[in-house]
Amino acid sequence: MTAGLNAEKETCRRSRRRHRQAGFAGLTDVLLGVAVVALVMPTLVALLNQQAAEAQDQAAAVQLKTVRDATVAYVKNNYDTVYDGIANGSDFLTVAGLITAGYLSPGFRTTNNFGQTPVVLLRQLAQGLPGNACDTLPVPAPANNLANCKKVMEALVVTTGGTAIDPVRSSHIAVLSGAHGGVVADAGTARGSYGSWCVSLAKYGGVAAGNCTAADTRQSVGTPLVGNGITAPAKGGLAASLFFSGGVLMNEYLDRFKTGDPEDNTMHTDLNMGGNNLTGINDATVGHTVIVNGVTVQSDGAGTLSLTQVSGGAVTDANLKAGAITATGNVTATGNVTSSGAVSATGNITAGGSVTAQTFLVQ
Repeated sequence: MTAGLNAEKETCRRSRRRHRQAGFAGLTDVLLGVAVVALVMPTLVALLNQQAAEAQDQAAAVQLKTVRDATVAYVKNNYDTVYDGIANGSDFLTVAGLITAGYLSPGFRTTNNFGQTPVVLLRQLAQGLPGNACDTLPVPAPANNLANCKKVMEALVVTTGGTAIDPVRSSHIAVLSGAHGGVVADAGTARGSYGSWCVSLAKYGGVAAGNCTAADTRQSVGTPLVGNGITAPAKGGLAASLFFSGGVLMNEYLDRFKTGDPEDNTMHTDLNMGGNNLTGINDATVGHTVIVNGVTVQSDGAGTLSLTQVSGGAVTDANLKAGAITATGNVTATGNVTSSGAVSATGNITAGGSVTAQTFLVQ
């Protein structure tokens, strides 16, 4: 009887022990789960915030590009009106104006998701640099425009007001908006992505001078923004560039293919190859001078080529060495003519001084 009671008590003790262990194990699992969630939650929240920020950046980039594209279409279709209006104080376009003109949909937002308002700044500028034929404004009337100077205009989309975007995000948005995208670097400067372009906002009537490495010395016309109801651009804004020449949108990049517009395949400044080669050239047309390792090959425009070099600060004649030289006209030398082989002539050989040879053969 006693043995049975002891066995029953032992069974009860074991049962209670298993329940306690099971409860402890369940609590441990819960605590481990909470710890895992606590560790993962910051990463998850950061990922969600990053995705939300990326969506905001893409939305801002799309809006900037859309305003730029609408501006391109509007200016192309109303070039003379827009160009002439700059001198009369109409040197900016607004999103509301582009909507009214039918170049943006009626439901297009007038601000981006940072509360910034896009505005298009405009300016006239001379086609040529100082000293060139087309270096002044206004462009001469057609009857007096002997140099065929074009009406050149630049437009710059900038966002103003709202919340300033930090430099990392604004640069990211500029890249997302395309090759023409940029940022407002400071109150006087707008820069393209990766430094592809730089403009001084003072040229567009801004209140602050620009901070570009290369100064734009072309004559320019732009009405001051202050007093026109336009908030001055400031650091943390976005930008997009447009360059027009005679109603044609100028591309900042050379096109590798023929587009039908010579402007797309035309350089407007020196091209520095950085020590690299140009290969596969068929014809090369040079207007004046070719320099090869310090030797200048120059044309006088009348059919004569000269070879010169700079030696000791003085310009001296350079030597020409060739396997054979054939001339259908005269060969004139102010110095010696030296040959290690035969010198033949079907006509006369005339010398102002001595002619020296080991053997003279007269036929």
